[in-house]
Amino acid sequence: IADRDNAAQVKTYKLTYANALSNNLEIDYHQKLIIKFQIKNKQTDEFIRVQQTFLRITNKKSNKEIIYLAEATNGVNSEYKVEVDLTTNANDFRHQSGAYELVLIVGDALLQKAFSWKLNDNMQLSFHEDSVPDTDHLSLYSAKPEIIHQFRVDEKRPPAVVSLVFSGLTLLPLLILLISWLKLGFNLSGLPLGLSPLGFHISHGAAFALMYFYWKYLDMFQTLRYLALVSISLFLFGHRVLAILAARREKKA
Repeated sequence: IADRDNAAQVKTYKLTYANALSNNLEIDYHQKLIIKFQIKNKQTDEFIRVQQTFLRITNKKSNKEIIYLAEATNGVNSEYKVEVDLTTNANDFRHQSGAYELVLIVGDALLQKAFSWKLNDNMQLSFHEDSVPDTDHLSLYSAKPEIIHQFRVDEKRPPAVVSLVFSGLTLLPLLILLISWLKLGFNLSGLPLGLSPLGFHISHGAAFALMYFYWKYLDMFQTLRYLALVSISLFLFGHRVLAILAARREKKA
């Protein structure tokens, strides 16, 4: 146990596996805990490196665990070191003073079984700030208040008379056309006969019918797909009809 500014004398404790420290450790926010250890192979009596070494500090009241990684130093003796500063690491403990349990955990693929070593069962930590209560993780999965969606109220529609008037104005040009035909008469003498004119008028009527189906049943993508097919015949037959009319004018001229 060392002082943060090295003002006080360092307290050193030595342990061998699997003995625990009987003394009660008391560490405040002016100090830091430094643990150094080595792992020796019983058969070869050599120091070895392992894949996983952790220091677990458990709050004995709330059972909350704080895990720190013990890193290997660059020395030839394969020494591991973990350092816990109670000032810089106070947030890990949520500033909760009290008794803690100190356990070292060692694991490796070459070890037959991973093991844990309880270093001390009653380590008293003291922080200078007020403790922060633990988060209740179970509340994250509890039932939440029901979300009720309220859609916007539909706007008031105009009277039926307004709709009828605008529908009548839309059909008025067609009505004027029919009345003009009845008064002036139909002039069908200039209408060419044949397959091309018939196909042109059928394609033209199909385009108008497609507009009606788009209004009643189809969406834009379906309408464009059908309109592309109708436009091919409408263009070909229309071009042929215009060619026939142009040829007639040349003969009259």
